[in-house]
Amino acid sequence: PDVDGVLKTEDGAIVLFSMQGRTVWVKGMGRQLLSIIFETDDKRYDWLNGAFCVAESAVDSAGLRIRSHLYQCVNEMV
Repeated sequence: PDVDGVLKTEDGAIVLFSMQGRTVWVKGMGRQLLSIIFETDDKRYDWLNGAFCVAESAVDSAGLRIRSHLYQCVNEMV
């Protein structure tokens, strides 16, 4: 997948995202590894501008159901 999009939060913030990755099909199940970055000018979510996230997902054979775990990578360099 290579997806760019817009999220609108429940409290009205607008967040842009860019997601790239790979899907490998094994025995009818898609396994995805994805990288995700975000961008927003909403001060409540400005921490997302420095976030780099990775996701692991499983996609059913019809592509109708996707389960994902999303992780934020934290830069701990001083």
